[in-house]
Amino acid sequence: MRAVRLGLVSVVMLLPFLSGCSAYGQYCDAVEKAQPQLLDFGKKSTKAFAEYSKLSQQIADVAPEDVADDWTAIAKATGEVAAEHRSAHIDLADMDDSAMTGSLTRDQIKALNQAYLNFNDTQQARKTVVADVLERCKIDLAEKEK
Repeated sequence: MRAVRLGLVSVVMLLPFLSGCSAYGQYCDAVEKAQPQLLDFGKKSTKAFAEYSKLSQQIADVAPEDVADDWTAIAKATGEVAAEHRSAHIDLADMDDSAMTGSLTRDQIKALNQAYLNFNDTQQARKTVVADVLERCKIDLAEKEK
């Protein structure tokens, strides 16, 4: 009977560690599943930014507490860029086309610029999550030179 109690105590004492691994596993699984899209983060299209936003929020929902806000900030900023492009009826990929951008109103340009500034403000958050998933999950999301 004493051996059974010791076994139960051992299992109960391990539960916090096992549940920590489980949550950690969800985070790493979410990053691994999104890895192909996240590695292609530089793809400039409104649709791609909307997808990055969705994926970043899904990861934020299961991320460890110390990086969840970083993932959420990235999701919010990329979503804002996509939303402003949809609102202005111009794809992010068309921003180099002067014929397309010439039809934007001053208010649309102002809203787009603010969305870009907000996205640029996530630079440290992006560095943080890249370093975090490399350390915790052994998944490399760093931009590779081509």
